[in-house]
Order: sequence, then C-alpha cells, then structure tokens
Amino acid sequence: MDEDEIIIPEGAEFHRVYDYLPYSHWRIKRLLKELGWHLDPIVGYKCNRVPGYKQKYNVVETASGKVIRKSVTLDFFREIFAKNGVPLHDE
Repeated sequence: MDEDEIIIPEGAEFHRVYDYLPYSHWRIKRLLKELGWHLDPIVGYKCNRVPGYKQKYNVVETASGKVIRKSVTLDFFREIFAKNGVPLHDE
C-alpha cells in the first residue's frame, strides 16, 4: 500500500460542501424569518456612495427586539448557510 493511497470503504457517500453560495437577499430574509430573526439595515450619511461599499445589517430577534449580531453583511450569511448545506433555492 502506498502512503498517498486512500482506501474508501464500500458504501461511503460523498457530498459537496461549499464555502460560499450566491443566496439572494430575499432568500436570506426568508431563512432568517424561519429562525424568528430579521435584518435591520445600518445606514449612514451617503454611506452607499463609496466604491465597493456593502450594506451592513444588525440581526434582530423579531419577538424580543434584541440585537443578536451587529454589523454583518449578506456575504456573512452566504458563507454560513453554504457551509451548513442550506439549499440555494426554496424547495
């Protein structure tokens, strides 16, 4: 047996894990609504006029109004959902 050889047991199953998937803004909002959360945009004076600007949000628990996480972008959710195998589209 070679050191670089990998033996895969019979019946093993593989699944692809992504680091990032392009979830739409609306899909992210639906997924968060299922968790009982919503996004509260952080706005500033002329904030979106800067090249490369990405909107930031606070994640808020809908029932209590408590801020769960501050200052996140949608890319944060795209990475988290992709790594956890959340489907890209509604079924």
